[in-house]
Amino acid sequence: MLLFVIFFNLSLTLLNLYIAIRIWQLRRVLTRVTRTLDMIERRIHRIFAPAPKIVSKGQKGTHTLRVRYQRLLIQLAIAGQFLSVVSFGVRFWQKQSKRQRPLRSKKRFLAI
Repeated sequence: MLLFVIFFNLSLTLLNLYIAIRIWQLRRVLTRVTRTLDMIERRIHRIFAPAPKIVSKGQKGTHTLRVRYQRLLIQLAIAGQFLSVVSFGVRFWQKQSKRQRPLRSKKRFLAI
């Protein structure tokens, strides 16, 4: 019976020692993971800390470009209308000059 108690206590001690070693190893691993995650968090914070300012600047730039683009579209429409009026005027002037040329032509009067 004494041998059983000694063997049982020894086995419990070895089991507790095994559990303690595993907990100690787990603690070391968790410490390393914690340090790594802290380092990653600091780096990510350093990278993304200026992001709101950059996004705001980008939004302002995009807004400015959109306003300029709208102005250019209006100017393009006005220029297109102007060119169509000029084109109409040129065509009208060409038709008028074609109609008036034969009447002023000396050759036609000489042939008659």
